[in-house]
Order: sequence, then C-alpha cells, then structure tokens
Amino acid sequence: KVLLVDDNPGNLILTEVFQNFVKEMPFEPVFCRKSDPQSKGMVENVIRYVKYNFLYNRPFSDIEILNQESLEWLSRKANG
Repeated sequence: KVLLVDDNPGNLILTEVFQNFVKEMPFEPVFCRKSDPQSKGMVENVIRYVKYNFLYNRPFSDIEILNQESLEWLSRKANG
C-alpha cells in the first residue's frame, strides 16, 4: 500500500510518490508476489546480510558518512 495502489494482472499501479521516485532514480522496481516464500526469503537474506555484515556494531553519526562507507564496503566486500 505504500508503493503500489493496485495490482492488476501484469500491470502494477504505483503510488504517485513512488512513481516520481522511480523516474528520478536509475532503477527498475521488481516486486515479489504476495505470500511467496521463495521470493520473500531472497529479499530477507539480502537484508540480513547487510544488517549483520555491514551495519553490525558500526557507529552511526551521519547519513552521508554511512552512505560513503556502504559504497566502500560494497566495492571491497559485498560485490566481490
């Protein structure tokens, strides 16, 4: 309900705010099916990986610093 207004077969209708965000950012959103344990598990595993490998015990002082550190971590470890 935050990102999608409606889900017609084969046609996802995004909220106006999210649609504007997608237009500004260089990505294509991919949505998992509701109550699909296979796709849900893949998303949760990525979140768990970042949470326990990058964010665990990392002090937070500023979002810009955290963004820079995350990009460095991605190039050093996660995208290897």
